[in-house]
Amino acid sequence: MATATASDVSLADFDDDFPSAKREGYKSGDFELKELKDGEYLFQVDSAEVKNGKMFKLSLELLTEYPQASGKIEKCYFFTKKNKDSGLEEKNADQLAQVKEDLGKLGFDTENWTKENSRPFSVELPKVPEIIKGMRVVCNKKTGGKKSATENYHNLYIVKRGDGDGKPDKIGAKELEEANFDPLA
Repeated sequence: MATATASDVSLADFDDDFPSAKREGYKSGDFELKELKDGEYLFQVDSAEVKNGKMFKLSLELLTEYPQASGKIEKCYFFTKKNKDSGLEEKNADQLAQVKEDLGKLGFDTENWTKENSRPFSVELPKVPEIIKGMRVVCNKKTGGKKSATENYHNLYIVKRGDGDGKPDKIGAKELEEANFDPLA
């Protein structure tokens, strides 16, 4: 995996890695993830965005009634990380694989996001925010591993689509284009 400076990395740099990507919390919103007990929860996507070609961010609104937490929380996928030895920014294969897997669980045809299909990751991911808004998502909150002597890691994993969001079950090229169609363009 080649390293690059921060200004050198863009979504297109991940096009070759995305087709073969395999998956081997902090307070970001109205509540902390640690406020939720481990278990499944229903969320609705409030917004989504690709930031600087290096991160995909989902703002998720908690729909499951829960006395200790309500409101929105962010789930972020960071496509780059700092190399511990060189200090340079490099591709984050695990996060790339996670976004591929998670969007696949939500019905996106991520297996077709390839250069060979003329649908590279760098072209398809920026289309996702328009169609994912309002989508219902079942997530599993898990506590695991020690962050420090007194703190654990708290993680939110996408399990599947929730029912009743009115979105297509399968989201391919046609659905992405229709969601992003601008009649004034």
